[in-house]
Amino acid sequence: MQSGDASPLVIRLGSRLDSRPFSAAKLKGSGVASVTKSCAPICKFHLALHPSILKTLDPHTHIMPATRVQAILDRHGAVVFPGVYDTLSARLAERAGFPMAFISGYSVSATAIGEPDLGLLTQTEIVERARRVCKSVSIPIIVDADTGYGNPLNVIRTVRELIDAGAAGCFLEDQQWPKKCGHMRGKRVIDRQEYLDKVRAAVDTRASADFFI
Repeated sequence: MQSGDASPLVIRLGSRLDSRPFSAAKLKGSGVASVTKSCAPICKFHLALHPSILKTLDPHTHIMPATRVQAILDRHGAVVFPGVYDTLSARLAERAGFPMAFISGYSVSATAIGEPDLGLLTQTEIVERARRVCKSVSIPIIVDADTGYGNPLNVIRTVRELIDAGAAGCFLEDQQWPKKCGHMRGKRVIDRQEYLDKVRAAVDTRASADFFI
């Protein structure tokens, strides 16, 4: 399966469901969410729902707790926010007035090791970068956690470490390893059930923490 053919994985945020296609979904006040992320240093957050996947999740575990990111989505409906890669770029984003930012794996890879986003960064490198960035600003920071750096057990540790670092959430990709940045050719996705297992691991680990998945 090519990445472009994959069905969207979404997580319910509120009490109302919307089964319409994403392009027709009302963004503001829909109470449900998914993430559309590009590899450019600007991220678009959209509200949508794909019930065919949602119904496979435990209804008692997939409802999101109150988070800083959710509060921003409730207030704005859809948010465009920048990718950052160090404390300086994060402070510039905050000073420019963005309500939140995300740590871009592509940008960190380029600035830290001078390589493209090909899965070369390790979990510990991203967590340490997240720890420094999150301590330098007051706005919520979401972290590009690639595929969680392995199987569901690795996802558990990744989420624990990011919460401890002060991150406000993470992206969790469905690519096969080694993953590639979104604009590169040849990407392949993992089996749907394998991805759901990763999402469940992340949600269970998050529990009631202020952490958006």
